[in-house]
Amino acid sequence: METAREMTVLSEDVPFKMFVFEGEDKKYFRKKHFLHFVEIFALFEGSLEFCIDNKNVLLSAGEFMIINSDEMCSAVSSEFSRAAVLCISPFCFEKYNTEGEIISFSRNRCVYDSEIMRIISDMFEGFSEKETGYELMVCSLFYRLIYLLVSKYRRTRCIQESRVSGRMSDIIDYMKANCTCGITLEGLADIFGYSAAYLSKMFRKYAQVNFKTYLNYLRLEHAYGELINTDLSVWEIALRSGFANSKAFTKAFRERYGVPPGRYRRGR
Repeated sequence: METAREMTVLSEDVPFKMFVFEGEDKKYFRKKHFLHFVEIFALFEGSLEFCIDNKNVLLSAGEFMIINSDEMCSAVSSEFSRAAVLCISPFCFEKYNTEGEIISFSRNRCVYDSEIMRIISDMFEGFSEKETGYELMVCSLFYRLIYLLVSKYRRTRCIQESRVSGRMSDIIDYMKANCTCGITLEGLADIFGYSAAYLSKMFRKYAQVNFKTYLNYLRLEHAYGELINTDLSVWEIALRSGFANSKAFTKAFRERYGVPPGRYRRGR
């Protein structure tokens, strides 16, 4: 569950999205998800721990993190954190793709890191103050940032690999929308034109868990919402969330939260 207060500072006059988040209860959690944009987290206060494609990276105040489109990412903080987040469409970089490859950006430290932080900080300040002509100033900073990314942080990767991870993102979106139904690995593979064996390998590579574990994770999210927001019985919640029975639901809930769902509800 995300516990941060996210404030959008997007204007229709600029070619990107930007927002700031501030932990209201000194904690922040962003669940594992695929990105469709290039995101840059510029951390002003606190610390954030990222898990990007199954690799953990700690971000400290005064640093930024680049997360490429189609990467699997989660973030967590146990203290108050404040950051500006810049979301950039990958189409901004299409002209810089070379034949057979697609552009992405390195997270290795670089002599231009301090300039990147300064640019994002100035962009956010421009949004906040909204002086006359601020859109021009913010856009000029944005294009300087794009130049630095393309010229100083650029790396390339195979288009075919990117397309596979993008297809995986579509599969996960479908699962999120239909997780309470009777989804099976075989049925999902048939819908998206893969063999069950190949789809199983895709899950292990790109989601770092197997199909059943991820499906249960989505169903637990749905069940959790009904557990704390309705008076439905555990049995009813189990069936409405896609579990075969209350026993299967209780087992999965206990494994994730440490207590059975009924006790968890009573303890709130």
